[in-house]
Amino acid sequence: MHKVLWIFLALLVSALSLLVARQFLVYLPADHFCQTRDRTVSRSRHVLQRLAGVLLILLGAVLAIPGVPGQGLLLVLIGLMLLDIPVLRRVELRILRVPVVLRAVNRLREHAQQPPLELPQASDI
Repeated sequence: MHKVLWIFLALLVSALSLLVARQFLVYLPADHFCQTRDRTVSRSRHVLQRLAGVLLILLGAVLAIPGVPGQGLLLVLIGLMLLDIPVLRRVELRILRVPVVLRAVNRLREHAQQPPLELPQASDI
C-alpha cells in the first residue's frame, strides 16, 4: 500500500511542478530578456516576487534530492528568474540560447497562443 501511495505522490508532485513551470514560461513576456528592467514596480509586488522566487528555489532544492520525485532543477531556475539577479540573466540567456531548449520553450508558448521569446544579440548582454 505504501508503494502505491508513494507512486501516486510522485506522479502528483511531478505533474504540479511541470504545471508551474509551464505557466511561468507561457506567461513570461516575449520581450522579457530584451527589455531593460523598469524599477517602478510596486513595493508589495517586488516583495511577493522575491518571496515566490525563494520558495520555488527551496522547493526545487528539495525536489532535486535523489529519490524525491519532481522537476527540482526546473523550479530552481524559475525561482532564480523571479529573484531577478542581474548576473543570473546571462546564465538564463545562455541556457535559452541552446537551440533545443529555445525550440521547446517556443513550441510550448505557441501551443498557448503566445508569441515566441525574443532574445537579445550576444553582444548586447
